[in-house]
Amino acid sequence: MEDGAVKVNLVPANAPVLRERVLTFKANARVYDLHRMLRERLKLETLVLIVETCFAPTLDQELGDLAKNFGRNGTLHITYGPQAVFG
Repeated sequence: MEDGAVKVNLVPANAPVLRERVLTFKANARVYDLHRMLRERLKLETLVLIVETCFAPTLDQELGDLAKNFGRNGTLHITYGPQAVFG
């Protein structure tokens, strides 16, 4: 993978499964960019993103920063769904 790129593994939670579950973004792309793209592709009004099944990032956070701090094996794992899922 090129420098300045972030590999994002998208995991559905009570949401439609994407054809491509692993996408690559520029490191300076924000969570907002991913959120907007997913809402458009999935045609959902409400969408919650959870990083590493632990927390919901703010929309202004950069994907590169999240990957550096919370990624595993070079990939940032994000669960998405229409509502927060606990338990």
